[in-house]
Amino acid sequence: MFGLFILIFNQNKLCLPKTTKMSKELTTEQRGGIIFCCQRGNSYRTIAAPIGCGLSTVFDTLKRMDDTGTINSKLRSGRPPLIKGSQGKQLKRVVTNDKGKNHRLCTGEVKQLWQKKTGQDVSTRTIGRALRAVGLNNCFA
Repeated sequence: MFGLFILIFNQNKLCLPKTTKMSKELTTEQRGGIIFCCQRGNSYRTIAAPIGCGLSTVFDTLKRMDDTGTINSKLRSGRPPLIKGSQGKQLKRVVTNDKGKNHRLCTGEVKQLWQKKTGQDVSTRTIGRALRAVGLNNCFA
């Protein structure tokens, strides 16, 4: 549930590996360490120091665990994809069908095919992103 993490105890204190850096978002190991230390009965201050975060971060992580039952972050909002589910499948058919001619095209050529077929003008990065989302990967032949 919490992922694999390594906890090292020195004189009854939690010590994370030295490679752990302070970052904007906690890693799964840090969140698991917070939950574990809280279950041991440690205070927020004694949890925050070895994890490398603030008291409010410890409080927020434990509150999220109590409210939702998970340590994962909430999904963030963002721009919706231009090529959605059924269109992604249609794009995959454009690339994989047509007697094997289109599967060696670069994303720029696939973009031109897509624009002819649907009239939708999207970037080559959007085409590549949509193809990866439906399970197609690019590589050099």
